[in-house]
Amino acid sequence: MCCGNGPGIMKDMSQKKQKEQSRMAQDNSREAADSCDLTVSHVSRRYGAVQALDNVSCVIGQGQITMICGSTGSGKTTLLRILAGLETQDTGEVSHLPARRSVTFQDGRLLEKQTVLQNVMYGLDARLYPAPLRRKTALEAMDLCGCPPAGQLAGTLSGGQQQRTALARAVVSAPQLLLLDESFSSLDSRSRSQLQDILLSLQSRLHMTVVFVTHDLQEARKLGDRMILLHNGRCLCQGDMDDLLNREDVKRHFDGG
Repeated sequence: MCCGNGPGIMKDMSQKKQKEQSRMAQDNSREAADSCDLTVSHVSRRYGAVQALDNVSCVIGQGQITMICGSTGSGKTTLLRILAGLETQDTGEVSHLPARRSVTFQDGRLLEKQTVLQNVMYGLDARLYPAPLRRKTALEAMDLCGCPPAGQLAGTLSGGQQQRTALARAVVSAPQLLLLDESFSSLDSRSRSQLQDILLSLQSRLHMTVVFVTHDLQEARKLGDRMILLHNGRCLCQGDMDDLLNREDVKRHFDGG
């Protein structure tokens, strides 16, 4: 299931695979209904001539860290953006999607002329939080993420400091679902490891469901409880991280075989 076959074999096996995929999607849907796991069912998304997602079905475990893995162009970011509500699928359904969601990106997307504290406070709805409570809550999130000084301008931050601030802004509202799109991929190895440790600590403390897009196997191994492996817009396989990493077909995929 994980590795592609030749065109002739794919043609002969297409009906069997479609039936198998349908059964797997039904099983996943029943499992998610029992546990309120987030469920993606037969989701497709096309951009012009490009089929970004092609009939993707998968389950994202509630309260777990799920890594969406795959090479460039596999559909990872498109799937994350659909889960975040930034894109709409052409067909298919997403079930049990939490209302409170936050997203972080590789570039941080901070307000450069605002301070660290102001950027983190931006993650709280001013209509629901009076100013003193917004400040207090933001400072608590900054402490959890090891942010730089509150008064420092975002435009002066290093890459690691930007990601700490972006992460604090994302979790300050206590989201039920936190989505990260290769957020640590441009950092040096030391900063990257520190941010990974912070994320693990936050997830354990806040009991969030986390979806993390990466192409890095070592990052997936360190962070993930589950993995969804995409290739050319299709879900090749999904499941427990340790189980999948022990499969020869998955190893070959990451080795380029």
